Amino acid sequence: MATAKQRATNVKRNAKNVAHCNESFRDMQKMMKEKGAVTGTSLMALLQESVSEMNQWNEEEDEDFILQGQLEDSQKPSSNSSATSNEDNDYDGQEQHHRQHELLSRRLDNDPLFGGSRRQKFIKIPSQVKNLNILIEAMHHSTEERDQFLLAVHGDKYVGKSELVHRAIETVQIEGFGFTVLRSRRSSNNALTSLYPFREVVSSVLRGCNNVTQPRCELLNPTEDETIKEVSDSVIVQQLLDRKILNKGDQLMLGAILPDVVNSEMLSLLQGRSPTALMKDVVASLFKVLIPLQPIMLVFENDGDGDELDASSWSLLEQLLLASDKNCPQIMTVVLSRRRMSIPESLDEMTVDIAVESMTKGDTELFIRALFCDRNNIDREMNVDESVLGDVFDLCYGCPLFTERVISWAQRKDIIELDQTRNAVSLNYDKSALTLTNTAPHSLNEELLEVINIIPHSQLDALKLASCLGISFNIQKYELLKSDGLVDLLEEVNSTHGIFDVNGDNFRWRHVALFEALQSIIISNERTEIHERICDSFDRMSEMSVGDVQHAKHYSMAGKWNEACDKYMESGIVASQSFNFVDAVACYEEAKKCLAQSARPSLK
Repeated sequence: MATAKQRATNVKRNAKNVAHCNESFRDMQKMMKEKGAVTGTSLMALLQESVSEMNQWNEEEDEDFILQGQLEDSQKPSSNSSATSNEDNDYDGQEQHHRQHELLSRRLDNDPLFGGSRRQKFIKIPSQVKNLNILIEAMHHSTEERDQFLLAVHGDKYVGKSELVHRAIETVQIEGFGFTVLRSRRSSNNALTSLYPFREVVSSVLRGCNNVTQPRCELLNPTEDETIKEVSDSVIVQQLLDRKILNKGDQLMLGAILPDVVNSEMLSLLQGRSPTALMKDVVASLFKVLIPLQPIMLVFENDGDGDELDASSWSLLEQLLLASDKNCPQIMTVVLSRRRMSIPESLDEMTVDIAVESMTKGDTELFIRALFCDRNNIDREMNVDESVLGDVFDLCYGCPLFTERVISWAQRKDIIELDQTRNAVSLNYDKSALTLTNTAPHSLNEELLEVINIIPHSQLDALKLASCLGISFNIQKYELLKSDGLVDLLEEVNSTHGIFDVNGDNFRWRHVALFEALQSIIISNERTEIHERICDSFDRMSEMSVGDVQHAKHYSMAGKWNEACDKYMESGIVASQSFNFVDAVACYEEAKKCLAQSARPSLK
């Protein structure tokens, strides 16, 4: 005998069929309301006549879900004729392939990780509300009380650190606090470049200061340089010099962060300075361009498993925050990392440690409810069956990103549904043999690779190569790879899947999860072969940039230890010639490691 749940499900499906095949569904709803037909039995009695007229229609919905958004109900009339059956069984392969890609395209249009127009929901997870309030309160104090804060936000991957900080900033900006938000991203590619995290920040500061201090006459009559879409940092510095905002000494100090704004002759003036004295002088020059932009928020974010801020960056940030009380009081800093950070002891009093944890089971239940509701109006009366909640929590380990994608995946497969009769998220009992534990992807990488693995092999190979270039890269550095058709392939896959953010020759993976998913499918030998291909392109170049640490890294990953040792030594010499002895030492240490792996005699 059918259970009450199954009867209610059957009633719901029959009502849907009637709605599709008879345009009187609204009238029927009105009739149901007038007669008070709300139970399964009364609904079945009311619909009996309509359902009997629909026996030529299939009761089963189309279940052809292959990496796609949920299909509309098929509404195909059933037939007992063998001709129709044979026609279904002999479904044309090319037409099916075209249909799959059309449905995939529809799905990607709504997938924020693949550049879709729909933005990921922000859901106030109960265990994270406290962290959100701490962030917002610190931002209030920074402007109202002029307190300096260093917010150290850390937690495992994909637990929502970036979204939490973004939400806090969005909240205070809506409240009218008017922060100038200066962001910087770093990755393992930049681990051997000291002060690299400050490059993007200082470049943005120079442009911001240039805009707010520009005379009205210059705004009305821009110079030829200012009409260029991409104005270099050196041009901006020169304009600030002309307006007496900066002097030559400031230009030299900023050159410690942005090497392009000074020449080698000026850099020689840095010789003999102690690191601490140098950082204090750099901070003094930075204040000149920071003060007009107050209140200021510096956000340093780490891409993937890259290292935290380098020692020089921590030293500069330390001097900046300690001196800001008297010079630039409305400034605060947010640093995000997957691991707890090694923060200088002198900053302990102004540091707020914020640990972002995975969701609890209670959090997961509310999170699932929110996915079926308007995020601003969550139905507190809605239930989530244990058969769904338990499987999702065990599968996703409290990861918000994976939880959201598993729920979307299960909806597309029609495995779970919102049972309107009970106001509960439950398994679809028409498919009782299917559960999340035996059908759903078992990791975020697996779920993402369902989409990525069906692209043409040539494009997949291009993505694998791109993942070996790093989470962000300038394709101009790989000129021969560009001429070999790499860019064309990346642009083709980007036009359909939106995997990259592209700005001229600069490529950045749209989401670190996509980058790490691609890296997970590259086996060791294949990774070595890819780096060998990259190194071969270097060897074929007529002119190769001198002292590029990234080139040395590719030789190291390819197992070409002699060449890697030479490149690291070369990079160290270039750094020392620029009086950047911290980077020089780091490069020499890497060269020593490569030498130990090579056939050359040891330096000992």
